[in-house]
Amino acid sequence: MDRLSTSSECPDKVYDLAIIGAGPAGSLAAALAARAGLSVIMFEQKKHPRTKICGGFISSRAISLLPHDLELLSLQSQPVYQISVIKNRTPHTYNSKTRLGLVLKRDKLDQLLAEYAVRTGVKLKENETVESVQTVKPDGNNKDLYLFKTTKNEDVNIFASYLIIADGANSNNADQVGLSGKHRFCGWGLSKIINLKSPVAETGILKFYPLPFLGGMGWSFSGSDWANHGVGGLAGRKYLARAYNKLFPSEAKGNREQGKLNSWPLPFLGPLKKNANYNSIAIGDAAGLVEPFSGEGLYNSFKSAHLAISAILKSMAEIDSQVTAAEIYNPLFRKYFYFAFIKTLPGAALLHARSILASSTLPSQIAALMNNSLWFNQALDLSAIGTDRLLVKDIGD
Repeated sequence: MDRLSTSSECPDKVYDLAIIGAGPAGSLAAALAARAGLSVIMFEQKKHPRTKICGGFISSRAISLLPHDLELLSLQSQPVYQISVIKNRTPHTYNSKTRLGLVLKRDKLDQLLAEYAVRTGVKLKENETVESVQTVKPDGNNKDLYLFKTTKNEDVNIFASYLIIADGANSNNADQVGLSGKHRFCGWGLSKIINLKSPVAETGILKFYPLPFLGGMGWSFSGSDWANHGVGGLAGRKYLARAYNKLFPSEAKGNREQGKLNSWPLPFLGPLKKNANYNSIAIGDAAGLVEPFSGEGLYNSFKSAHLAISAILKSMAEIDSQVTAAEIYNPLFRKYFYFAFIKTLPGAALLHARSILASSTLPSQIAALMNNSLWFNQALDLSAIGTDRLLVKDIGD
């Protein structure tokens, strides 16, 4: 961590919290903090809606961690009640009595969450990249502050008491505050959104294609007039791209109208790394918290956002004793991520074995994972960490 000693500068305005990255994790954390009365500034290097490459599905367990008044259905999302695992052209189907999640376009979800954060009072600075983060101790302050230099504030100093890093798996800011930087070992996801000429008859159905020798799966998720086709796994992008072309041969012929096949990292070893230091915390993909079997990132992103805000609020309440956010967050992180990760690895291995030996039983297991009811799931008790009161129905509450 760079440290700048200064006694001449005293900021006119100090934010309680600064967040780098206005993706789902950052925007939820920002909204929760603003709801609790904190002054929050959030930096995003692009402008919403911005292209977001992913699978295009949000599970019920992830939805349960979002504010109740977030209008997800306004995104023309499709509810999911059916899962089909297809192996050797044989489908194995599971029909759920409860909603398993929603198929949607991620750029719209990210925009909805960012706009929601702004409505709660967050100051969002888009098209603004954070170039450096330093710690300073201006006169009159009893603890260090974070000083930000961005592409647009050359003549203005921006300070914050607490910092959340939420700028994705390739974070350029985590290492500046003593946290784990880029994630070197991770899986990969490759996907493409296919725009269909006519509405799909069977919407909201998740189709999976086991790729046992690549450590992952292919998928086809149907929206109203579009579909998300992709593959993900532990193998390299070259091998996954070959698997994609075999699963979707018509697209392999090169239909330029459908665009190119895009890839993104799936970092899952974050529970073994350092994700909090002093009053800075990394969350979401920046913390490497992708679920090892499914490749889902949203649930753990939202979980880490709740834990981070809980730690910051408790740190602020303990201001006289100088308890840092990291001191409060690290035990929570170990409970909800590190120890859960130890259980998740064998659980993921067993699910992977099912895809090879007993594909017919896999759909019900995937559904249970989406509902947080598998034996290795570590559900987040919002009341235990004190953020349940922030998930209210009306913004004015």
